[in-house]
Amino acid sequence: MTLVGRASAIIPDTVLAALLPEGRRFDPGALPPRLEFDSTAVTRVAIGAENAAGQGAAWAESLRRHAPGVSARSFAVDRGAAFGHEVDLAIPAPVFAWSARWQKRHRRQVLEEATHVLIEGARPIFAGGIRGDVVDDARRVRRAGRELAFVWHGSDIRDPDAHAARHADSPFATGAITADLYRDLRRRVATSQRLRQSDPAPSFVSTPDLLNDVPEAHWLPLVVDAQAWSTAGAPFSHDGRPVVLHAPSRAALKGSAVIDRVLRNLSDEGLVEYRRVSGVSHAELRTMVTDSDIVVDQLGLGSYGVLACEAMAAGRVVVGDPSEHVRDIVRQETGLELPMLVTNAARLEASMRELCAHPDEARARAAAGPAFVADVHDGRRSSATIMSVCGEGPSSTRMDA
Repeated sequence: MTLVGRASAIIPDTVLAALLPEGRRFDPGALPPRLEFDSTAVTRVAIGAENAAGQGAAWAESLRRHAPGVSARSFAVDRGAAFGHEVDLAIPAPVFAWSARWQKRHRRQVLEEATHVLIEGARPIFAGGIRGDVVDDARRVRRAGRELAFVWHGSDIRDPDAHAARHADSPFATGAITADLYRDLRRRVATSQRLRQSDPAPSFVSTPDLLNDVPEAHWLPLVVDAQAWSTAGAPFSHDGRPVVLHAPSRAALKGSAVIDRVLRNLSDEGLVEYRRVSGVSHAELRTMVTDSDIVVDQLGLGSYGVLACEAMAAGRVVVGDPSEHVRDIVRQETGLELPMLVTNAARLEASMRELCAHPDEARARAAAGPAFVADVHDGRRSSATIMSVCGEGPSSTRMDA
């Protein structure tokens, strides 16, 4: 924490709240509740403070559901995002940044009650803004005698220069992102590397491609609610053109410029109906996915993300560019093939034409999706992986290990 941050923490909440500008104020009398750990549980896991794509909450729920005797809770800073992922404790950004009373209470509770702390994305977990210091937070966890681990989601640890060298279609090699964003990503990765160097804590990565950046890490599979995404209707089972959906979380990193150009041309030609969406709620996105025949996940990163898992769970045809390395890891760790149509920027148009020309083959591919997600991404493997690092389970995501 900076000297200015320490000085600001001396100011009483009631005084500081009145001094803050509109939009940064908080109500000192309405602070967030505590994390609700089960005090009888031997293992109590705190995961925060990012909840990227809802995964912190999903991993916590997986531990509660699949790891007997474990109490796990997620927390995240609420910055008013429209997407609306659930989390066990949402902390308003002004409170996280400015309420010394809440920060002290939260810090004390985590350090006294949690036995294991998972820090996501090199983000501070005890305070934000000028008071935030993730390296200091990690040291506090260690001094309290708690177990510590780091969780990496993607841009927080993916080295853009190394990625550009590995992948010809990398957004860092094709000019898809601005120079400012490139610099911001480099800075963020540098911050993450400093945290890794400050403490030998084990690391988890949410997607297999990130093992290139953190080779010693454990793959912690993404978790989706397969039942919530299931649908009775098969793709290509309606009259009219196939519906193709692309819903990037960050268009510049997902190859969206190429995807948009190709699919809009095919839509203009009358081959497909292209639906491009952004900024919708998670509930709205679910409806859009189940109403689609094909979901184009991303091109350029060589991975697959939460949307791909959700679309597979819904039995949709999922198109993307998971690298051979990623597919090999999935096969080695699970014994299963990743049921996605693999393509790249140069082949996307041909791949889409082939899908539309052979709907029976497309339906067969899509039919493998729900079982794959139920096996790999329903939370059992993720729970087992976390517990193995805690020293209470096998060290593989293979359920038959």
